[in-house]
Amino acid sequence: INWRSLTPPEFEARDNIAIAELIELGHCHQYEKQLISKTGAHVPVMLGASFLNSSTQEGVAYFMDLTSSKQAEDKLRLAATVFNASTDGIIITDPLMSIISINQAFTDITGLTEQNLHQDASRFINTGHPNEDAYQAMCNLLQQGEQWQGELIKETESGYLPLSVRINTVRNEHNRLTHFVIVITDISERKAEEEHLRHIAHHDALTNLPNR
Repeated sequence: INWRSLTPPEFEARDNIAIAELIELGHCHQYEKQLISKTGAHVPVMLGASFLNSSTQEGVAYFMDLTSSKQAEDKLRLAATVFNASTDGIIITDPLMSIISINQAFTDITGLTEQNLHQDASRFINTGHPNEDAYQAMCNLLQQGEQWQGELIKETESGYLPLSVRINTVRNEHNRLTHFVIVITDISERKAEEEHLRHIAHHDALTNLPNR
């Protein structure tokens, strides 16, 4: 098999650099390229090569298939795009609620940053509950490593901000809790509409006086 026939044209220049290194050093530094498989698909590989016993005619080259790692990179890149583009606010934490990352939407909605929260997401989720029972119910679920969903009302410079909050758990292959993902949604418009409907249900449409 002639390796040149398995190489897409765009990698010819990089291969020439490796060949120059072989001639000069007796080996080339490992690098990434692609090979054309039997089916015609392009396979990402990491490769390196070296001459044997000071020979300039015989040597060995190794190829490592990078398909899985490239797919993982693509998934991470996609996840990062979704994270940054989401209109919902998102906080990712470790099991102790230490903040790993916050997206821009979270700051846009709440005005809070990692610095404001001192890298501690519990400063956010522990306040704004309707009552103590609701707060304890959340704490109990999170201590058990379970998910929680509810509403928080946050006080801001412009007034009170109602939020729908979901706290999801992430576990590894051993079912061990590794992360919490906190997702917030601004529901102020929905709450305003609910209040408007409640008002017109209990007040006279003409006089705006309360119904009996």
